[in-house]
Amino acid sequence: MAYVVTGATGHIGNNLVKRLIGLNQKVRILTRRVDESIDNLQAEYKIGDVFNREFLLENINSEDVVIHLAGVIDVKNNKKEQTMKINYEGTKLITDICIEKKVKRYIYFSSVDCIYKENDEEVFEPTKIYPDKFIDNYSHSKALATEYVMEARTNTDIPINIVYPSAVIGTNDFKPSSIGNVVSDIIDGKMQFGIKGGYNFVDVDDVVNATISIINNELEGDYLLTGTNVTVYELYDKVNEQLNRKKKTMHIPLFIVKLFIPFTPYLSKFVLKTIMENHNYNNQKMIEILKIQPTSFEDTLKKQLNFLRKEKNEKNVNKSFRINCLPSINWLYRRTIKNSLYRWMDWL
Repeated sequence: MAYVVTGATGHIGNNLVKRLIGLNQKVRILTRRVDESIDNLQAEYKIGDVFNREFLLENINSEDVVIHLAGVIDVKNNKKEQTMKINYEGTKLITDICIEKKVKRYIYFSSVDCIYKENDEEVFEPTKIYPDKFIDNYSHSKALATEYVMEARTNTDIPINIVYPSAVIGTNDFKPSSIGNVVSDIIDGKMQFGIKGGYNFVDVDDVVNATISIINNELEGDYLLTGTNVTVYELYDKVNEQLNRKKKTMHIPLFIVKLFIPFTPYLSKFVLKTIMENHNYNNQKMIEILKIQPTSFEDTLKKQLNFLRKEKNEKNVNKSFRINCLPSINWLYRRTIKNSLYRWMDWL
């Protein structure tokens, strides 16, 4: 048996494959490319188009556990074709092949953002999805994909789980994620704009442990993988507190924030809608069935900060090394290659 993982270069994916390898499990990574997040692992790498039918048929077998994480978050809501192709069409294809191959288990990573929420009512694992309720590309595509997986599993006897993580933070956030970029900006001392609203954050290690619990205990059903609700102001305060900084967050009225959307990489109408909506998630199934007690936001944030600062230090060292090496490379060029070329031309 192998654990077949798509989206292994993402935040959840690279943490998951590393944990599985650490548990001496056979891991097969289906990816378009290998980057620093998954380089040099004791895994089987299959490089190709993860949304190509022939490629998937060659690399998914009946004895495999397939974990489908590959997806794209369209923060600016301007990549409709790409988002639909990857999040919806790609998921349809992988789901169909998993059913066709009769895999041992199939786990699809959906998102809390595709769950329709009314007012401030408590949110549970959905039994029905409403794609037409969403107008942004990301939520709409994930809703369509989740609806498809729900319907497809009614026609098969293979175990299919759908998990709904909230905003994932923590270690090994290489790309980094949207929240990773925000925290990175705070580390760099960039201006902090406080707006009303917040989000629910879950530790990447909790998500990984929950996934492994589903597999090891051969569990049925779907699971909300959520953690702590944190406001935008609390996020800034908690990061600054761990950085031992006393910095005030500037409050910006919503109408002004909307004017800055075209000029801010991590801000959009989708983001504003998301932080304003209900995040009253009930994660009792995660706690009671999967036996995962959510990590405190402070502990998770500490892991995120330590990783990002380490990454920044390494990049600064590499940059400094390149700059310091330039004079030596230039001198070597003048003394060897350039002089040799002149002598060769003189000989001619």
